[in-house]
Amino acid sequence: MIETTIAEIDVAELMERVRAEALRPKPPRRVLLPPAESASLPPVAMLPAAPAVWIPGTVKSRRDRLDALVQSARENNEPSSKIPKFLRRFFRKQGGYNRAVVESIGALSKTTDDLTRRVGEITTCLGQLNSWLLALHEQSDADANWMKAAAPGISKFAGYESELRQLLKSAGATLDALSADQPKREEIERKVAGLEEHRVALAERIGAAETQFAAFEKHADVTSAELRSRIEQLGRAFESDVTQTAQQTGDHLRNLQAQTDRLGVHVNNLQSYVDKQVVEASAIRHSFDQRVNDIITDAAFVKGELSEYGLLLRQILAREPKPGASPKKPSKTGGPVGLDSFYFNFENRFRGSRREIKQRVAFYLPFIRRAGAGTARRPILDLGCGRGEWLELLKEHKLQARGVDLNTTMATHCKGLGLKVRLADALEHLRSLRANSQGAVTGFHIIEHVAFETLMNLFGEARRVLQAGGVAIFESPNCKNLVVGACNFNIDPTHRNPVFPDTAEFMLSSHGFEKIRIEYLSPVSDIRFDSSTPELATIKDLLYGPQDFGIIAYKPNPR
Repeated sequence: MIETTIAEIDVAELMERVRAEALRPKPPRRVLLPPAESASLPPVAMLPAAPAVWIPGTVKSRRDRLDALVQSARENNEPSSKIPKFLRRFFRKQGGYNRAVVESIGALSKTTDDLTRRVGEITTCLGQLNSWLLALHEQSDADANWMKAAAPGISKFAGYESELRQLLKSAGATLDALSADQPKREEIERKVAGLEEHRVALAERIGAAETQFAAFEKHADVTSAELRSRIEQLGRAFESDVTQTAQQTGDHLRNLQAQTDRLGVHVNNLQSYVDKQVVEASAIRHSFDQRVNDIITDAAFVKGELSEYGLLLRQILAREPKPGASPKKPSKTGGPVGLDSFYFNFENRFRGSRREIKQRVAFYLPFIRRAGAGTARRPILDLGCGRGEWLELLKEHKLQARGVDLNTTMATHCKGLGLKVRLADALEHLRSLRANSQGAVTGFHIIEHVAFETLMNLFGEARRVLQAGGVAIFESPNCKNLVVGACNFNIDPTHRNPVFPDTAEFMLSSHGFEKIRIEYLSPVSDIRFDSSTPELATIKDLLYGPQDFGIIAYKPNPR
């Protein structure tokens, strides 16, 4: 037993620590867990719950109903026994028999449907059970694999248990030996006394540190008070500077705002002046353009008048025979005196501007190019060329074309624009051309001006002069638009009859044209019409639909 005079040392506690130190295993023998490679086992898979087995209900066989129907069929089919046998076949009630048979077939069909449904349900149930049995088989394989992997680890843990028992036995012997060794106990007591002296010295050093910390804390309080005072002084000075700076900045901003307002007033005044000048310049330009157009129109009108009067003079001179000469036939070119100029002005008033018409007819340029027309070997002929917008557009696109028109004023106007135009009747001019000489034949708003017989001849001659693969293009008012057919068509006094689009297609096909297509063009723009229902949509198409239609047809290639 250890004896000591030091009151602070608890001998019992010290001995407990010594025993614990003695019982602590040596470092090389501390590994009691199995190696890392044996600790890794495969995961344990969870078997899903067995599916609920649904037992189908019984099938209604309808046996009683079928027996009753068969008996009814027999009764309805068998005649009375009072009728002789050789006459019974004439008295069989076939209608009732047939109805009974039909009802029997219906009952059998329902029974078959029920059986089919039950078989499908049983098949589904068997599929679920089969899936669960497969999962059970996989679970069994997984359990076997896990036990196979865990067997080496279990055997190693049994060896570790015996080793641990030996270690505990060795630690008990070591503790008994330590208790019996008196010199070691004395050495331990000396170490304990040294530890006590070290503890006293450490307590003195801790007291000195506490004294220094108290002095430092007092000094920190004084320094903190001085720092707070300095911060308050700096804050008051900064607040004064900020207030003064904010006041100066506000005055400067107010001055800038006033200057900005004055500058905005000047800018608004300048903008108003500029807008006024732009409006005036636009009005002047519009007036100038209108005046130029009027001058051009008047010049064309004067040229047409002079041309008409010249033609009239030539006709008068031609009608007066020279002495000894036979009288000549009057010329067929040109219209009545004054009407050509009237129709030219009529076109300027109701047809639309040249720019607008050129934009519309540009739609047909791709068809001309795909047909290979517009070259020296495949030229384009425009029937009733009018003011020449189409010919001018073709010239701008480097396509060779010429026109023909019976209106003297129109022909003179086109020649003044440098276009190739001949004064002649369209049908007569076509008849004068040789066959297979043109790459394209076009006519914009001319087919509604001629009679049916003339139009048929016109289509036939157009096909004759076209080369193989050549294209014929004609445009006319769309009478499917009720406003066009009932009102706008009658604006032109030279219109005869509207040509229905499908009728024009049939007429061209009767002359041997192929690949005929109808294009509906120029719908009414900027309309406000509620077309939310199919009925209103139909009315909108009838009133505001396309105002023109174009028909494109091709002469077939040699077969």
